[in-house]
Amino acid sequence: MKLTKRFAILVFSLLLLGGIFAFGTSDVSAQTKGGKARVVYYPIYIRDPFYWGYYNRFYDPYYYNPYYSVRRERNYLESIVRRERGDMAEHNEEFYADGMITAKEAEQIRSDRRQLAEAIEDLRDFNARYNGYNGRY
Repeated sequence: MKLTKRFAILVFSLLLLGGIFAFGTSDVSAQTKGGKARVVYYPIYIRDPFYWGYYNRFYDPYYYNPYYSVRRERNYLESIVRRERGDMAEHNEEFYADGMITAKEAEQIRSDRRQLAEAIEDLRDFNARYNGYNGRY
């Protein structure tokens, strides 16, 4: 009984001594004198209009600059036209692969053509409104 108590005290004292060595010297650096290091924390300022889940128009350059807003809208309309052309090309390739078009496929092709025509018309109206129409669409 005496031997087990002494052994347990020896183990716990070694653990305590190891903890002192492990955590006692963690802040001593070779780059500082006397183990004293000066730590300076700087605040971080994030200029993000969508920071913390809300939209702040103050940081949005497209809100105040009319040139940027026109370019953004033109880019949006052009991307819609590109997407509709890609969808139509993909459907045409898929539908014409077997050489026969069903009624459902024909309706999908008509729908694709109608959506592409509407997207091109929206882009033409936009270009005519901002004197940028060049007749390519």
